[in-house]
Amino acid sequence: SAARKAGRVLLVEGNVDVIALWEQGLEGTVAAMGTALTPGQARLVKRLSGQVICVMDGDDAGVKAAFASLTPFLEAGIQPRAVMLPRGSDPDSFIGERGVKEFSALLESAGPLIDGLITKESESNPPDPPGRLAALRNIAPILTRLTDALALDLYVERLVGILGLTEDIVRRAIKEAVEPKKFMPKKREPTRKFVDEPPVFMPPDAFQGVVEGYTGTNFDEIDVPIPHFEEQFFVPGYVNQIFVFIIQYPEMSMRMHARDGHKYLTQPGLVAFFLNLYRDVSTGRTPNVDRILSGLGEPQVVAFLRGLQSLPLVVEAERVEEAFDDAMLRLKRGALEAQRALLNRQIRETFSVDPDRCAELNEELSSVRSQLSNLNVGEAEGAG
Repeated sequence: SAARKAGRVLLVEGNVDVIALWEQGLEGTVAAMGTALTPGQARLVKRLSGQVICVMDGDDAGVKAAFASLTPFLEAGIQPRAVMLPRGSDPDSFIGERGVKEFSALLESAGPLIDGLITKESESNPPDPPGRLAALRNIAPILTRLTDALALDLYVERLVGILGLTEDIVRRAIKEAVEPKKFMPKKREPTRKFVDEPPVFMPPDAFQGVVEGYTGTNFDEIDVPIPHFEEQFFVPGYVNQIFVFIIQYPEMSMRMHARDGHKYLTQPGLVAFFLNLYRDVSTGRTPNVDRILSGLGEPQVVAFLRGLQSLPLVVEAERVEEAFDDAMLRLKRGALEAQRALLNRQIRETFSVDPDRCAELNEELSSVRSQLSNLNVGEAEGAG
């Protein structure tokens, strides 16, 4: 009844935020309780109100959770709006620092969540044709969920303007998202071209134990989609840039390994490719990218990496190392921010039921925050 009276529903990340907002009079607030929003929950929200505002915590995990809610909301006939809190903030801390009046003003400025996704993808991918295409393929699956044909036409027109692509290309991408198997590249069969060479390739399964050790994460705890044959394969723009560099300059794999950049990769197929390439370089062999890709056995990862082989570098040769280090820095920050968000959720869940575990999680959170702070200090000194 509170949501119907308010004329809208606020979707936040956890129960602590729900309690904080209800105490401030924002009673039309709900949460998915740390899990991905389900279609059933989206339909239940629609019974309360057709107007939804997603309040995104100021970290990568908060943004990811909000964008993940797009599909169930759109399928329920809701086009949600969203607001992004400042980095490091959640609704509870924001209201504590700035007050409910400023929070309410922020809600009034909420824009369509689809628009936020379009902005994010257009800004996080390079402004060259492969980057524009990557952004389009990340957006297209969401547009297939729109139940309003006029809204779809408007977003097609907007993508044409923002990405600088033709309407035919945009609509083809949407069609591919509806029927992905029809457009999926055929699996490459191994050839006899390299039968006389030593067997240096190791497939992703051989690295399964190594992958967890290299990333420093537990895949069962962190909500990161692991690509397989029937899923679309997405990576952040900075991961795209990293692999453009190491494919065209294989010796950069040594730099990445020495600086532990590989520990923050989360896709097993990419880790397998990196470790094989690094093995060749570190042992003095001439890397053969085609041979490694031919044995990878993951069609989407292979298609992604083959697409990078022909991309031109968008930085001058003398700035390659600087640009590469910057991309690795963003990779590390993204992983730490995801870990921070995970720890925050776990602390909320254990606060009242397991004080000892909560204390351990707080210590881990302090360590992650310290690492993030050191990254920021290093950036500031570098800028100075």
